Amino acid sequence: MTQTNNVHTSAEMATSQSFTNSFQGFQTSNYTPKIQSFQDILFLDGKTIISDGALSIGTSSNNPVFLGADSTAYLKVETDGKINFLSGKMSINGDTGSVGQFLKTDGNGNISWATVDFTQFAFSNLAVSGQTTVQADSTSDTLTFASGSGIDITTSGSTVTIASSSSAHNAFKFISATTGAGSASGNNIVADSQSDTLTVEAGTGIQLTTDPNNDKLTIAASQTGETNQNAITSIGVSGQSTLSAAQTSDSINFDSVTDRNIVEITTDTSNKKVNFKTKLPRTLSMSGRIPTRLSDGSLSGMPINNHFINRTVSGAEVSGGGSSVGFSTRAVVCNEADGTVHKITMPASNNNSLLFNLRKPDNSVQELEIDMAESNL
Repeated sequence: MTQTNNVHTSAEMATSQSFTNSFQGFQTSNYTPKIQSFQDILFLDGKTIISDGALSIGTSSNNPVFLGADSTAYLKVETDGKINFLSGKMSINGDTGSVGQFLKTDGNGNISWATVDFTQFAFSNLAVSGQTTVQADSTSDTLTFASGSGIDITTSGSTVTIASSSSAHNAFKFISATTGAGSASGNNIVADSQSDTLTVEAGTGIQLTTDPNNDKLTIAASQTGETNQNAITSIGVSGQSTLSAAQTSDSINFDSVTDRNIVEITTDTSNKKVNFKTKLPRTLSMSGRIPTRLSDGSLSGMPINNHFINRTVSGAEVSGGGSSVGFSTRAVVCNEADGTVHKITMPASNNNSLLFNLRKPDNSVQELEIDMAESNL
């Protein structure tokens, strides 16, 4: 095709000389050359290229495309498809952005400048009570978890799981003392740590023995003597208040009242014995007995009762008048087989006792001297 030179100094597609590009207002009637294909027309002038169809600008034979201004290439389309900003500059609708900003898209193909949000909700220090604080040395520092005894640490994605590797223990944290049959005092014992130690102290009369091999503590009474005592804790007397022991080492005291029927109480420590003995004077009693051996061989006694006899006394003042005075003596009460009762009086002896005569089966007479002291019968 022969080259044709056609110069127009005034005709342009731009509608105004003040426009910097024809997109500000153009008319294709002012084109300089016009190239028409089967369906599309390409219009050209000194500063504008317009097509009424799809416009393609490219190269062949592995050559890049350069776009520039002011005789300088600022944009290069590489043969591998990269867009190379040769000027190292970019503006979006005249906005070059500010220091530190980046390009972002709204998801609909619209791009804009955005500022990086450097605000991080992150912990730079990790503190444990009583331990040295772990501090991050940089923004990309790594915190390492170390598993201690009985602890397993596993990770899954962004999750860290810390679990016990041993089975759970049902342990008592509190130990309290309550009053049952005995007594109790003091506050609850509280475990201060997982490895705390409970100390058991032996009191009076208690022996503690530990068995580490069998994890056993034996509590036994250390007192001497019979530990299983069948002891009487109460003493009762008919019609009287019951005496009860107030403690395991309580004592009972025996006493004797001072009157006619006094009882002498003595102790025998060598034989662990208490002796009770009546201290009755050997005076004439109101009644007595004559020792008698019964037919079955047992020892008994014939009762001796008071017996009063009236005697006439002159010169004495008698209650109710008269001269008869009742004299007291003793009489043996005898019962015959037919039920007849005989009260037999006795004469006095020279030593102030009574004389009782018994006739034996051989008709011999035995004289018994009755002193009328309290009889053991």
